Amino acid sequence: MKRRNLLIVAVVFLVLGFAGVMELVFAAGASALKADRTGTPIQGALFPRAAQKISFTGTSAVNSTNFTRPIIRVTTTQNCFYKFGTDNTVEATTNDHYLGAGSTEYFNVSLVTRIAVIQSTTSGTFYISEME
Repeated sequence: MKRRNLLIVAVVFLVLGFAGVMELVFAAGASALKADRTGTPIQGALFPRAAQKISFTGTSAVNSTNFTRPIIRVTTTQNCFYKFGTDNTVEATTNDHYLGAGSTEYFNVSLVTRIAVIQSTTSGTFYISEME
């Protein structure tokens, strides 16, 4: 009976490996994020610390202070474009990354300290939460 159970486990691992599922499970296990009951990493394990906001218009605007945490969560009230940089001279244009109104994104900002934002069509506010 033990030999049969071992054979079944080996076959399951083999099938899941070919399906690419095992790589996903191992990648999830290597994550620093907490996992839900199915093993999927979740963002809820992060805690908001410092908060910043950028009021943006048709002219590029930059956050006022350097990031102090390695992860940020951003959300915006209006459609906008953003660009990361290492100092307050970074400028966003309408050719940079797009973020839709009401969208929320998480970014690793270990290598950057500033973010510039510019409106798509309407001015708005870009909210930044430094996460830990």
